[in-house]
Amino acid sequence: MDDLVGDPQQERLLDHMIANGKKLYILDRLLPATPDTAIMEVSRRQWEWLQANELDIWAYFLTEESDAAGASQNLLYSADWPAVRKFVEYSPHSPGMPPEAPGRTANYLGWQIVKAWMARHPGADLQQLVDLRDPQQLLDESRYKPRRN
Repeated sequence: MDDLVGDPQQERLLDHMIANGKKLYILDRLLPATPDTAIMEVSRRQWEWLQANELDIWAYFLTEESDAAGASQNLLYSADWPAVRKFVEYSPHSPGMPPEAPGRTANYLGWQIVKAWMARHPGADLQQLVDLRDPQQLLDESRYKPRRN
């Protein structure tokens, strides 16, 4: 899948989130009978936690934090790899979130953002999704709104 979607062009959390969201979306389309838990590689309980807490995860990524230089920015736009890697790579949990939060919570949100983009562009095919290389543009055009439970 990496050769199809490619590596993120930048190292921000958003870039990894969207790249991984594209991969999950494509897997879901190619394997429609496969449960979402298998595609995301989480337990049923973790999947239910992700769904129930989507708004809180999104809010957490939009929280202002100070970087090493004291500048304030959203975690979503952070390129501090040690700070963001557990949100996109395999990890027992996501830092700063409850213990029930699995690792790779950003990938789940990336998948939801890609789904929102595809829903707003019903004529788009998978190649058009892959060809869209600007994560910020995809986020903006998705008009993503996390689910409220």
